[in-house]
Amino acid sequence: MKTVQERLKEYGKQCQPALDEDRVKEAVWRGQAAFFEEAEKCQASYFDFFWQQAGYIRKRWWGLQLLALTLLWCWVRNVSEKRGIQGAMGVMAAVFAILLIPELWKNRAANAMEVEGSTYYSLRQIYAARMLAFGVVDIGLLSVFTVVVSVTTFIQAKEMVIYFFLPFTVACCILFRTLGSGMAATQMGTMSLALFWMGVWLFVVTNEQIYLKVSIPAWGAMLLLAAAYLVFAVKKAVTTCENFVEVEIGWN
Repeated sequence: MKTVQERLKEYGKQCQPALDEDRVKEAVWRGQAAFFEEAEKCQASYFDFFWQQAGYIRKRWWGLQLLALTLLWCWVRNVSEKRGIQGAMGVMAAVFAILLIPELWKNRAANAMEVEGSTYYSLRQIYAARMLAFGVVDIGLLSVFTVVVSVTTFIQAKEMVIYFFLPFTVACCILFRTLGSGMAATQMGTMSLALFWMGVWLFVVTNEQIYLKVSIPAWGAMLLLAAAYLVFAVKKAVTTCENFVEVEIGWN
């Protein structure tokens, strides 16, 4: 006596459904056409799309960035030793940049890139909107922080460029370059590179034989080069973000 499962297997082998490939392709095409037709009826404006993507970002990271700047301001205000201020600013600049990682790497960590890539908006548009949201908020936070430090402490704005913005820009270059490449694409790998850069920076600013040999214009030139490379790294991350999905996505 054959079991029910054995009979079902035999029946399944005998009754193979006849599939018409042309009809299947036509059904897929009609489904795509209906999807895009309905999506275009309620298409969001650029500002609405940006606002929606900003809403998906967990606000805890902006809160932690604000906390990092507040702690740094308290340290700068209460410490008179310049070397200690230089080191603290370098550390907090790296920390401020590292706090971008969990949110920007969120879709990779959750293996959700294929899901996001199958939506009406492309991964490039999603990445660009979220990076822009972080950029707008971070520029606001850093602008307020620079003004407050310049007014309430003896640190001048030009010193902020060397002590904080240069290591921060280089850390961002590392983060966005790894985001746009297969190298160190995990959160821990990227954080490790940023922490390594923080150690290098601390070695430079605390070593007077190296630090004093670099003039202010040279530091400024380094910042401009880092900023130019950051623009390239961000562009690279946006344009190549779809290359890391497990399967090809898109409506072809």
